Amino acid sequence: MSQYYDPTEAEIATRIANFISERQLSSQYSVLHEPDLSEFNPQIKTRFRPDFVILKGSYAFMIIEVVNTKRFNSKQPYANISEYMVYLEMVEADYFIITDGEYFYMLTPGNLGERKPFAELFQVFEQELNIQDILSAGKRVFETIRTIFQPIDPSDEEKVLDLPRIREALQNRFSESQISYNPEGRFFHFTEDSEGKIDDFENQFFQYLLDPVDEDEVCRYTTLSTLYYSISGKSYRMASHLAMNDRGEVDYVDKLIDDTYTTLPNLSLPEMQQLNKSYISSLTTEDQRDDLTMYRLYGEETKGVCLVFKIKKTRLAGNLILRKISYARKDGYHPELELLRRIISSLKSMGIRFKFRKLELWKHFFKSADYAIEKEVRLLYIDDNTLPSNKKGWVIAQPDSILSKFVLLDLQAADFPLELTEIILAPNCPERTLNKKQFEVLLAEQGFTAKVSISTIESFRKA
Repeated sequence: MSQYYDPTEAEIATRIANFISERQLSSQYSVLHEPDLSEFNPQIKTRFRPDFVILKGSYAFMIIEVVNTKRFNSKQPYANISEYMVYLEMVEADYFIITDGEYFYMLTPGNLGERKPFAELFQVFEQELNIQDILSAGKRVFETIRTIFQPIDPSDEEKVLDLPRIREALQNRFSESQISYNPEGRFFHFTEDSEGKIDDFENQFFQYLLDPVDEDEVCRYTTLSTLYYSISGKSYRMASHLAMNDRGEVDYVDKLIDDTYTTLPNLSLPEMQQLNKSYISSLTTEDQRDDLTMYRLYGEETKGVCLVFKIKKTRLAGNLILRKISYARKDGYHPELELLRRIISSLKSMGIRFKFRKLELWKHFFKSADYAIEKEVRLLYIDDNTLPSNKKGWVIAQPDSILSKFVLLDLQAADFPLELTEIILAPNCPERTLNKKQFEVLLAEQGFTAKVSISTIESFRKA
């Protein structure tokens, strides 16, 4: 025990190790000495290292902080209670223990326990929710969520959350069978389709939160080289949504609904593999056609192109979804995210953890009001393993140099939801007259009927 400078720490470590060994619990529990809590949640910015973190499987079961007897008896630990409670929630541990080796105080989410003999600490190691507890808690989860799906703050007409699509989903699909329990992570969640298909309940739930695209056309701003590869390869390239971590939006949803939410670095390998089956392409509404601001932002600094697509409405099914981005109101209030926040916080106040397991995917459909001018529409593709291997790959996505998977969808396929109808060369596109003619030739050779035009914008600053 030479690694312990404090004899009380050494004694506690020995007692915990002996208990785990005697009860043959080593396959379930492991002990970390003075771990960095930011490894559990990168949002923890302080350098606080508790004396011990006990893992149960892969998650933090218990955090232990050892204090000296004099400080403990004078109740000085209470000076740090609020800080300890924050760590407890951010790490998502079951318990935070403050002890002098003889007595302990046990903190649990939302509750401060009483002072007890240290020997009683070990009673919680073998406590598990039985099936009746899980069923009872699951029923409370169901009833709570169903209640929350009501207008928010009805006293304020400007902040009433009126989502008829959600109510329709509740009436037609939502039942207790849609609530599942994850025993390893100790949280409830919406029941998932075993193959992770787009039509499982949680994916449908998020779609109900987003407005469908009612327009006939959408536009995509991109580079001249991307256009060339798309036409020559007759393909529509989509990158993993993980490569679209705009620095201005990456934590937007997490911070609004639950600042203790499990962040990307803490997701397991299977969860990351599942997320890498999702691909996104950013477009905008038809009224943004040939727009100077959009050329500057996404059209290679006015050197690129604007692609105009007709929406095949009858083809928007299966594993392809087209939805408008949900923007917050100008005052920062975001009704749809308030709905998510209330579900999580209401259940947390009851001592129940609930997670939206598809949040890491769908959170990219929600943005602050600062981006509303872009009127963004996103095309989502969920890989269902039907795409040939030669239509998939990896790339270092720019400009953020993020390793990302990509897929190439057949741009001319009957079941692809978008039909290319026009290519507009940006105001500062190189050799616009010649390139217009050359792309017309390439389009004809590849079997496209889209027309090529030149931007009507005359007032612009060359890069």
